[in-house]
Amino acid sequence: QFAGLFRDISAFLPDGRSDSVFGWGFNLAGLFKVIGKDAFVYQGAYGNGIARYINDTSGLGIDAAVISKQDPRLEAVPAIATYGGYQHFWSPKLRSSAVFGFLQSENTAAQVSSAFHRSEYGAVNLIWSPIASLSFGSEFLYGWRVNKDNSTGNAPRIQLSAKYNFMQMKSSK
Repeated sequence: QFAGLFRDISAFLPDGRSDSVFGWGFNLAGLFKVIGKDAFVYQGAYGNGIARYINDTSGLGIDAAVISKQDPRLEAVPAIATYGGYQHFWSPKLRSSAVFGFLQSENTAAQVSSAFHRSEYGAVNLIWSPIASLSFGSEFLYGWRVNKDNSTGNAPRIQLSAKYNFMQMKSSK
């Protein structure tokens, strides 16, 4: 699947004026069947001013930033994001996935030192589906973040889930 995005980004500058800049981006995602039901999934995104459309940076308000104190114009911030994962079926009712993701935003000189710069994460899970509409799962995720000033942080996480589908599509097979 291929998608494109073109947008206008507006913001108020530090001196009270407003400015706008053109943002654009592209996204490519897909899946390759490997053996049986096993599959490799991937996604890549690249563009200027697309941070709100990427999970790790959505809501941070870093789609655009002032270029510098000497050049107080708005610039659409470039970003690149990728992830890949492998889903393996141990049995018809038990599956696992291993995933790795990477995201980098190119900061402007005027952004604060604690502004997001880069993140990486890895995750592994185990999902059991005793019946077609019910799934239970556990996942371990470990993420790293680097800010503009090279300060870092990490976040290990364990997640448990239960999902029930109240509606199911009938297969046309």
